[in-house]
Amino acid sequence: MTIQEITTRKEDQTFDCKSIQIEPKALAVPIVAFANADGGVIAIGVSDKTRKIEGIDQHTEKLNELLRVPFDFCNPSAPVTCSYLPCTDKNGNENRILLMEIPASSNLHTNQTDDAFMRVGDKGLKLTFDERVQARPQVNGEEEVSTACVLLFGKYPQKFFPRARTRFIRYEGVDEKVGAEMNVIKDVTFEGTILNQVRKTIEFIETQVREHTFLGQHAQFVTRRDYPEFVIQEMTVNSVCHRAYSIKGTEIQIKMFDDRLVFESPGKLPGMVKPTNIRNTHFSRNPKIAAFLKAYHYVKEYGEGVDRIYRELEANGTSALSFHTDDFILKISVPKVSEKVAEKVTVNGEKVAENQSEVAEKVAENQGKLTEKLIEKATSLGEKLTQNRIRILELMMEDPYISRADLAKLLGISETSIYRNIEAMRGKYLRRVGPDKGGFWEIIS
Repeated sequence: MTIQEITTRKEDQTFDCKSIQIEPKALAVPIVAFANADGGVIAIGVSDKTRKIEGIDQHTEKLNELLRVPFDFCNPSAPVTCSYLPCTDKNGNENRILLMEIPASSNLHTNQTDDAFMRVGDKGLKLTFDERVQARPQVNGEEEVSTACVLLFGKYPQKFFPRARTRFIRYEGVDEKVGAEMNVIKDVTFEGTILNQVRKTIEFIETQVREHTFLGQHAQFVTRRDYPEFVIQEMTVNSVCHRAYSIKGTEIQIKMFDDRLVFESPGKLPGMVKPTNIRNTHFSRNPKIAAFLKAYHYVKEYGEGVDRIYRELEANGTSALSFHTDDFILKISVPKVSEKVAEKVTVNGEKVAENQSEVAEKVAENQGKLTEKLIEKATSLGEKLTQNRIRILELMMEDPYISRADLAKLLGISETSIYRNIEAMRGKYLRRVGPDKGGFWEIIS
């Protein structure tokens, strides 16, 4: 292919031009589209809008990113052959154009978000589920479709994977009984695609979680949940993302007892993950499913979810997760937050009271000690905590879930002033754990 052919040829079924400034994820689309159709050539370093020759030599870092696209942004990797064509760029300098030659592939290729495209004319068209099925190669005359494809995009995945579903069971008491003593009071099964299962399961569990509201200090009502909202979401998502779908004889089961929530998922802990390193070790058994749920914001950042579960449980004064493997089923128990705050009042995770008569006295005593530490810390830093900032910290000690609006109301100042005071103390005296909605404040002593 010559420079003249590149600058004069119209984009068609087997040819495309792209600027060197194209984003890697955008370049993946024409690559997989050509691989899924008749193959083709992409000339990089030529503007697809003006056809002016930009060249690639002055963009070494960008070029290296684009060379990795067939491996990092295409699944499976696209078999691309690269060559360089000498040219004179639009500024009259000697330069080069990168030619990516993509052969037609016997596999169905997708981009990083598991979308499949096929080149039709001068466009890469996104394939529907039915079109993907038709585009799959045939093995012994039968169409072959990946498990993730069916679970994520199938109209009714359970037709092919009957136990790829989630079952919620609620028991009365703390033990699972059978026969004449059976104590099941709720039994619901959720089917459909992975995304629908996750949504419906989380929504239903939320209806089963009790909230406990009590009158704290400063006449402020405080609400505590049996289980933090983030913990429920993360544990449900993890069960779906990391179950072994090759085990087809059982489904995911989520069991609610009076004192705990148990997530049972087919398969052991994936990869090198162990109970001792689970807070800081990440491994995806089903990376396509994890990437799909991340695109819908159910997975926040890879590897940080479990650590945040531990932090939220610790902030609520409950014990850590417990793990047990029964044959091929992984069981993870989430302890319930104490029903009555008066039975186990904590300040920054420290137990301070055993009965109701001690609550007010102990809470005030421990908050006073912590306030003194914070004032001493400010002095050592050459700073001075204003009265408003001290009151903000004290209210956060009492109710880590308190909102800026409530702080403004209690202190009699504007939300803007609350925001400025919090930002001035953030990172030194307090931190936010989790998102604005559903997260909580943590005091740094």
